[in-house]
Amino acid sequence: MKKLNREQISNIVIISLIAVSIMLGYLVVDNKQGTPNSALSSAVATTTFKTISYSDLVTAGGVALQEVYKQKDKIENEVIYDFLIEEEAKKNNMNKVEFLNKYTSMRIKISDASLNEEFEKVKINYPSVTIDQVRNKLRSDQYVMYKNELVKELAKKYELKITLPTIEKVLLDKNQYQEIRFGASSAAINLVVFSDYKCKHCKTFHNELKERMKQHPDKINVEYRHFPIMGSFSKNLALYGYCMNKQDKYLEYSDLVYKYQDILNYNNLLTTLSSLNYDKTKLQSCLKSSMPNMALNQDLSEVQKLNISSTPKILINGYVGNLADLDNEIKKVIR
Repeated sequence: MKKLNREQISNIVIISLIAVSIMLGYLVVDNKQGTPNSALSSAVATTTFKTISYSDLVTAGGVALQEVYKQKDKIENEVIYDFLIEEEAKKNNMNKVEFLNKYTSMRIKISDASLNEEFEKVKINYPSVTIDQVRNKLRSDQYVMYKNELVKELAKKYELKITLPTIEKVLLDKNQYQEIRFGASSAAINLVVFSDYKCKHCKTFHNELKERMKQHPDKINVEYRHFPIMGSFSKNLALYGYCMNKQDKYLEYSDLVYKYQDILNYNNLLTTLSSLNYDKTKLQSCLKSSMPNMALNQDLSEVQKLNISSTPKILINGYVGNLADLDNEIKKVIR
């Protein structure tokens, strides 16, 4: 039997993927138009009790499925961009790697001042970091930035039009019992943060987000949702959070809880909160009411609906993301 070479195998894989995409009914969708109704309603499975549509799949899959689609979308776009870079490299008598390295190395510049400034900032959260690690990170960031700039240039030059299917936005129901929201209502960037006060990564994200809110107060609107997954004390802190929000003390409360995250417990909670200027009687009355538990149940209902399993979970304008994604969105809106 004749052996297939690598190119033939690749072609077979690509053809197979195209065939699967066609069967699912969502191939060739313009990114600006969104997924068409015909694709959303197309069947992806049938049973004796119902036909399961692509829309059903997206809704039930929630954030977990969107994360997978997002990673797939990123890889597919990167492959498409590589075609552009490879074509340009050929015209310059280079391979893709050589061309990229030459293009970016001519532009990457890291001054001592910017290096030292970044080093001092990073040291706050990562005391053991070295200046070489920070330098490498800055170089990596600039490499990505200049590669993206190159892709934009080549996309315009070669009239690129991507027709991959779009990722559907995640939609949330409003917490009707206690909405915790801050920032400009007209902000271009809308965040939803599912977090746990005992979660280490939640603490890091909280502090990083706080800095960005200070720098761009009119660009970001954030909604906090509670997902206490680290025990009963986490739940207790969440209940306090809803009640502190009623007194407009949520951010101050959150700062304090995260600051003393490692040592905070049932015994020292009220003592720790004594530095906050809040009404103790109103707090106790609120905690005894049904509101905080009903608000938490509503947040947990959204967690279940969206298939969220970890914290922090960040949604940026309806799409699951992280701190780097947030920074990219900020760059877009401040240009």
